[in-house]
Amino acid sequence: MYYAGLIRKLREVIKNTRRGKLTQGMLLHHDNAPAHTSHFAMATVHDCGFELLSHPPYSPDLAPSDFHLFIHLKKSLRGRAFEDD
Repeated sequence: MYYAGLIRKLREVIKNTRRGKLTQGMLLHHDNAPAHTSHFAMATVHDCGFELLSHPPYSPDLAPSDFHLFIHLKKSLRGRAFEDD
């Protein structure tokens, strides 16, 4: 119930600070903690209109917090050719 309340508060903050974003669709990414995957929390996410991104399988060498770095890495490597791995 606590997490569902946070999701509702998040929706209100987005509604008040980022006008128009909710109508464009919002993506939500959270981990697979039991509080996040409960039926009650999932129903709240759906009721608030968020689209849920699935959590990737566990990988010890890649944390979800590292994903934002890939965009910059791809831009810097674009167009470059390498002779070997």
